[in-house]
Amino acid sequence: MFSPAVLLVGHPNVGKSVLFHRLTGAYVNVSNYPGTTVEVSRAAARFDPAAHLLDTPGVLALPARSDDERVTLRALLEEDCRVLVQVGDAKNLRRTLALTALLAELGLPMVLALNMHDEAAARGVVLDVEALQAALGIPVVATVATSGEGMAELGRAIGSARVPHQLLHYDGEVEATLATLTARIESAARHPRLAARGLAILFLGHDPEAAHWLAQQPDGLLAALSELRDDAERRRGGRLAESMARERSEAAGLLSARCLKRSARATPLLAQRIGQWVVHPAWSIPILLGVLYAIYQFVGVFGA
Repeated sequence: MFSPAVLLVGHPNVGKSVLFHRLTGAYVNVSNYPGTTVEVSRAAARFDPAAHLLDTPGVLALPARSDDERVTLRALLEEDCRVLVQVGDAKNLRRTLALTALLAELGLPMVLALNMHDEAAARGVVLDVEALQAALGIPVVATVATSGEGMAELGRAIGSARVPHQLLHYDGEVEATLATLTARIESAARHPRLAARGLAILFLGHDPEAAHWLAQQPDGLLAALSELRDDAERRRGGRLAESMARERSEAAGLLSARCLKRSARATPLLAQRIGQWVVHPAWSIPILLGVLYAIYQFVGVFGA
């Protein structure tokens, strides 16, 4: 039996796995959830011997659609999750906060790690971390997983994680449906860790893992909830999930606009400068010819 878990959740390619290895020791258990071939990594946490870290697969969005997203949702439903650490891309705050808006509804203590903030600064992106902390009600830590910057602060922040503020209220019709579903779930099948409102939002979005968990509950709960969802979708012309996702994105955009600034004095990273050169109207052709000549010399002359 595993000890309480700290779950790392975030979009693909935001540095979750690098951060995972920074926060854990050398011993890692790689396991699969039944019915999937998606691997998850599990290891003891350096900052707390009584807990372990679980590196969940990257999610493009929630409710879940892909196998990776389903495994992440299954971990949220089944693991004894003590803290949820969302790893976000500091260069794309709006996209990060769109996921935060849904995770906040689950009622779990959270920490937001804004990774790759060095790249954000190089692009002229300056984040008001204190304003973001105040708006979300949770610790927010700027990190650079590749260099280890911010790891000590993140370890301390996990110890002081808090349940986040709700980022938005949906329109009145959706809120009325959510209230009914939430009350039904609360009375018939309260989850030991996740908030009933978060489960209701996932169910309205046709999340298969949330539906599977609700199907295992007594008293025909799933059938009653499905009838309520179908009725709400008929009133929305079958676009209920899309409208809720759009409202989350709009709320994320408003918050990111308040907490994000741009600096004109940013110094581009070398990779950025090279990227600019290779698409430059004048420099791109000489660079292409030089690369082709170098490949010819290496393969056709040296290799031969």
